Amino acid sequence: MQKIFFITILWITPIIFLGQSVNYTFEQGQKKTELKQYDEALSDFQFVVKKDPYYYEAYFEMGKIYLKKKDTKSALKAFHDAIIANSNYTDAYIAHLNLSVSGKKYSEALNDLKNLIRLKPNEIKYYEQRAHIYSTLSKPKNALQDLDKAIDLGTQNTKTYLARAELYKTQKKDDLYLNDLKKALTITPSDYSILNTLGNYYFTHDNIKDASSYLQKAVNINPNADKRCLQELATCLIKQKKYKTALPFLTKLTTKHKDRSSETWLNKGLCERETGNLSAAKSSFGKAILYDHKNVRAYVERALLYEQLGKTQSGKIDFTKAIAINPKSALPYFHRGRYYLEKGKYQSALEDLNKAIKNQKNAPAEYYYWRAICYYNLKKDTKACQDMTKASDMGYKQATEDKDKVCR
Repeated sequence: MQKIFFITILWITPIIFLGQSVNYTFEQGQKKTELKQYDEALSDFQFVVKKDPYYYEAYFEMGKIYLKKKDTKSALKAFHDAIIANSNYTDAYIAHLNLSVSGKKYSEALNDLKNLIRLKPNEIKYYEQRAHIYSTLSKPKNALQDLDKAIDLGTQNTKTYLARAELYKTQKKDDLYLNDLKKALTITPSDYSILNTLGNYYFTHDNIKDASSYLQKAVNINPNADKRCLQELATCLIKQKKYKTALPFLTKLTTKHKDRSSETWLNKGLCERETGNLSAAKSSFGKAILYDHKNVRAYVERALLYEQLGKTQSGKIDFTKAIAINPKSALPYFHRGRYYLEKGKYQSALEDLNKAIKNQKNAPAEYYYWRAICYYNLKKDTKACQDMTKASDMGYKQATEDKDKVCR
């Protein structure tokens, strides 16, 4: 019995000594790492794993040293060996994941994330990281599932909502797209980019009120707002007839941003005209035409300004240029017709007003009113009465007042 006991002790003793030796060497390797004696530390850890292939911490420490030596290939292998030695080693998965992503080894990264989620199923960031990889790999369905999970777990990461919003956008699910943008905005209410994106969406969908609201907030947050944001905000304000409010943004566009967009100068001219600076408006309309010789509206608006200044001949020239550019446009025909009418050229006026009404779907009442005046002066009483009646029925006050005179 004593002999058996003695043999057992002799068998266990080397194992104990080996364990003590391996642990001691591992600790020495850690100390050398702290002293930046990386080659010596590496030798210690290599000794440890040679003696004990399941000493997963040693593989991990080796991986860290390889990273410091910028040997990513060896680091990746060391972290992988740590995972083989311990399939539940979270730190090794994370280190291996980071290297896999930086090296664009996405299949390995996805495997790491699968195991990290297995170990920590409620860790939001792992779902977010995997969603990003799936998006990179053009796998929107998988990405959406992970983003949904991260959001269900209560993420407060703005980028997660924005990423899902983009996926909804590609699926043309506008309501869900807008909903996620607005949720992202509740997390970061001062985010210029989100405000700008919402403003742009509503602008392109002709929701001027909401577009103006979001774009105005974006500009308030960022005085250095980009050109498109300022252009869209100014357009919204002009459509709401807020010319005085729009003018500073247009001035910033033309001065700070050196904007040579014909539309920007046209809008600037409109605001200057409506706020009484007619000289500046004339110059701005001229710039709009300079930057786009085919901008019909710029010619029309400058022509209207000329009329306001009493320069009807100059106005007529601009209306004629607008017609030459786009013979299907109604407005220049209408105003040139008015010019001919004032000059007593009734037949020319009638021809232009006919074209204006033909070119304008659901032509306004004033078109019929002025054509009635042409007919009246050309002694075409029946047609004059018909147009005057039509204009009156459409609610044109002057037509109602003149109807009895024309339809006698």
